Amino acid sequence: MDDGSVLAVKRLNEKSSQGESEFWAEVSTLGRLAHPHLVKLVGYCSHRGERLVAYEYMPKGSLKDYLHGYGSQKAILDWATRMRIVVGAAEGLAFLHAAIPSVIHRDFKSSNILLDGDLGARVADFGLAREGPSEPVTHVSTQVRGTLGYSAPEYVMSGRLTTKSDVYSFGVVLLELITGRTCVDPLQPPGMEYLVDWAKPKLGVTEKLLKIVDPDIASRVPVEQLLRLASVAASCLRSKPHDRPSMGAVLDHLLPLIMSPLPSPRADLLEPGLPYSPPQTGALLTAQESSHQYEPGGETGTLSRTQSWGSAESFETAEVGSPWHARYSFGPRLVMSDSSMQEKAREQQRAPEGGGAAEHRSY
Repeated sequence: MDDGSVLAVKRLNEKSSQGESEFWAEVSTLGRLAHPHLVKLVGYCSHRGERLVAYEYMPKGSLKDYLHGYGSQKAILDWATRMRIVVGAAEGLAFLHAAIPSVIHRDFKSSNILLDGDLGARVADFGLAREGPSEPVTHVSTQVRGTLGYSAPEYVMSGRLTTKSDVYSFGVVLLELITGRTCVDPLQPPGMEYLVDWAKPKLGVTEKLLKIVDPDIASRVPVEQLLRLASVAASCLRSKPHDRPSMGAVLDHLLPLIMSPLPSPRADLLEPGLPYSPPQTGALLTAQESSHQYEPGGETGTLSRTQSWGSAESFETAEVGSPWHARYSFGPRLVMSDSSMQEKAREQQRAPEGGGAAEHRSY
């Protein structure tokens, strides 16, 4: 840009059958909502056959790059950094779910958690995002799409989408942070290819849990925090969606991981013969637990923060009750957003989606 700032620009793949609807879903979501832990929309272009979306540039890539990169592309994230990233991602996802109307990401995964220069988390890629149901409707029925290994089982089987579908995906990312493994690895021995099937049964048994910790950081993982994170992951991965906690409740249980000093290292590294009793982390999260809430403030429908979330001191409010006219200062070559964009996005979401089972996307 003329001011020296660097942008990231995503261009529509002309061969993508779903590219048009994904483009408008992304522009609509990021134009309506803003938060420190969501990637920031700078502008977009919709001219003839050209579709471009411009974002602030995230210099550190994605969480997936750090966890699963190879050779020079892989850099080890220590435990404290992993916790800051996961809490930031949880804040972004909780904000989406608390919006009015709520937003379901539908493709939450480690590659869609981008990292800024300070390794702060930003949730990205809203091409599959959908508005959540309004009472008394309990779910959104839609064609199954997303990424293998991250999608909630009830969504894959029935196409019924709720915010609890995102909660399940978040649980898969927690397993990636704990184990350092990808959610699907066909090169693993039989029975170990799918991360959830392999790791979930071990979350409630301390001895087994310690054996599956990412070997890159295993000797420096605080046991108390590991047990808390495993408890949250197990809650998010419950088979029945109504048994999973809300993202607000998840965030409540994750915040202590970045607010308290690091406790003791792994139990098996303590002095031989020294007795060790795992700390009591309490029961697994329940779907009914209290949580932080975002509430509409004033007649304009502006979301306001009622409590301090994580390390973020403040964040931009998001207009949710009225058309949004050019809320961003776009570059001279980018089309400015207006109220017609919102209707265009809704038309795209109402259009029937293409057939097929869950798939990886190219956009």
